Amino acid sequence: MILGERALLRGELRLVRWPGRVSEDEALAYLDGRWHPDLRLTDVMFGNLVPNTGRSEITSRIINGATVTIPGWIAITQTAITPAATDTTLSGETNRKVCATVAVLSTYCQRYVTTFTSADLGAVTITGAGLFTAVAAGNMWAIVSTSLAKAASDSLVAEWRIQTLS
Repeated sequence: MILGERALLRGELRLVRWPGRVSEDEALAYLDGRWHPDLRLTDVMFGNLVPNTGRSEITSRIINGATVTIPGWIAITQTAITPAATDTTLSGETNRKVCATVAVLSTYCQRYVTTFTSADLGAVTITGAGLFTAVAAGNMWAIVSTSLAKAASDSLVAEWRIQTLS
């Protein structure tokens, strides 16, 4: 990077409401555009905020070569939130799941995917989500305000992408 240039982080959370159960392979095939099920899916994107803790850890890794714990858990809430740079927790968090997929999607993009099944969540409206480095507490790398209703029998596929822009 040339002195004076800025690298920007941008992220987005994609939520897919899936009728019934979905396997990890089916979810990834759908997210990658390799499979289009004959189902009526709700598929929405939400731009996120990378709060100070996430920015700090990413910067430490770039500048100092520090080994930091990468995110691997997506948490959701049913509490209305307004993301702020100083957020370190997800207000009203109701469920946190480990990501079945944590991978480099492209040169400048990281990908985190998990599925909340009907056993994880009943009929709810998801109003926010966070990307964390641990199963409990941990550092939050991203936060987003959402609005998606889910029936008791639906699964919810959550795909979070964080990418570097110049």
